[in-house]
Amino acid sequence: LDAGQGWPEVQELVAALPPLVPPNELPRFAQRRFEQTTGPITTQEFSMVPPSVNFRSRFTRLAITRLQEVANATNLLLPAPTPTNEGPLGFQGRVLFDSDASPEQFALLEEGVESVRAVLLHRDLDSTLGAPEIAEWLVQEIDWPGALQKWERFGNRPPGGDKEFGVHVRCKRSLGRIPPGTVQDLRLALARKLWSEFGWEPKVQRSEACFEVQLAFNSDGVLVEAPLLVQRNARLEPKSPL
Repeated sequence: LDAGQGWPEVQELVAALPPLVPPNELPRFAQRRFEQTTGPITTQEFSMVPPSVNFRSRFTRLAITRLQEVANATNLLLPAPTPTNEGPLGFQGRVLFDSDASPEQFALLEEGVESVRAVLLHRDLDSTLGAPEIAEWLVQEIDWPGALQKWERFGNRPPGGDKEFGVHVRCKRSLGRIPPGTVQDLRLALARKLWSEFGWEPKVQRSEACFEVQLAFNSDGVLVEAPLLVQRNARLEPKSPL
């Protein structure tokens, strides 16, 4: 237009320009661009950390069997196929499942389970986001009051008196999912965001916090969990029996 050409001539020039994305890359480009708009990767309510990450081991298979028999676990998702599981896969190192069992039934799992956790979110993630943006997104997407109610239902209690409700944030990543330097920044950003939103005091030491948030990033997206029951003295007990 600046050269005095009319709009039809400009349209022809634009049409002759090479595409920004090669035609053979369009499907993959569209997938990368719109991944963030999809719903949850999985919708299971709980996760279990087995005694071994080898899901073909006898101990892990026994833990899964007890999870089904004792805790009425349904909709199980495993991270790797086994002779009895060739369906959809879950998250690395976890057994994702639903259950209507009581906390007392879960406690009967005993030494066969390392921990039982509430799944707060399992979604894909735009890996180009920085720590403040990810923290903001997590606070908006997760039902934090609901997570706290579930945490208390499993026997966990906030500190009494004038003590602050402390939260400890942990973060693990697989190579390439988010930049290496983002991990520590994200822990701090999420802890500060939870403090500003809910008044939960950030705790550096894990042992000083009554509520714990664990973030895990890998090729399956981001999994956010809150431990409910943990292994102590060959028993599953509330994470924070305060």
